[in-house]
Amino acid sequence: MSRRGAVNRRPVSPPDPTLVSNPIPRTRSFSVRSFGPGAATDFHPRPLSEIDEEAKTNPAVYYGTEFVYPEIHEYFTLSCQESRQLLEEVQAWETVSWRNTKEVNCVPTWGFYVFITSYSESSLVKIPQAIKKWICAVERSLKYRNRVVYADEAFKRFKLDVILDESILANASTDRVREEFRALIRGLDLYDPPEEESGLQGLGESNFMVPPARNKACFVLDEADISMLANLDFSEDPTKDFPIWENKKLRLIDGGWRRSSFSETRYRGIWYCPVMSLLRIYQMITSDSNVLEGALDP
Repeated sequence: MSRRGAVNRRPVSPPDPTLVSNPIPRTRSFSVRSFGPGAATDFHPRPLSEIDEEAKTNPAVYYGTEFVYPEIHEYFTLSCQESRQLLEEVQAWETVSWRNTKEVNCVPTWGFYVFITSYSESSLVKIPQAIKKWICAVERSLKYRNRVVYADEAFKRFKLDVILDESILANASTDRVREEFRALIRGLDLYDPPEEESGLQGLGESNFMVPPARNKACFVLDEADISMLANLDFSEDPTKDFPIWENKKLRLIDGGWRRSSFSETRYRGIWYCPVMSLLRIYQMITSDSNVLEGALDP
């Protein structure tokens, strides 16, 4: 190794030692509380083709003001809607099976698992308000420069799966949260090794963490995160919120990241995600499992 290469290699801190003294089982089942419109039991998703037809006569709206796209082809304006791109991604993965039986567990929603690590009296009181305001921030971001029909459907499909378990998660380190998340996803039994030779073989120990993004990364909220979300303010003019929200960030844990002794990047399996960027990050992680370590290296 050249001297220059050695300088660029950064030591990686050791893992949480409690993972040895208090190991995590290979699989884990948690009680999950789902929040958001996508958690409704009477939720009925609309096919994208049906929404596209309605969108042809549906204006692009910027918080109540219609957008005008002069001299831009209609298909281009529709296909470039971020909310539509999200719906296309969600619909594409609805019926994908990674099981040898080809059994499909249709999931028409999008969102992330959220692990809670603070169980103080203050945090427990604030959690419902914190999640409610986070969902409101996501709704506002979806309606930013998107046709209403796409934004509404994308929001209807959104949910956060919150995991509260004081005995397991109280004051848990990010290493422990990552391993608990991996145990949770492994326990869902989403993936079977290929029966025949294929390009999916040899992908390593994280190959059970299959797309979409909810199976590959999760959020973790401690007391400071919960307080930040609970105290979010919303302006009458939502355009004023975005410069503020850009600095309101939460830890997104990369479930596939594995610790090595040295690394040539600063990335340590955590990305700090703005509260209003869930739409974008969900699409990016779903389509590219390495995006957090690569393009979004903080």
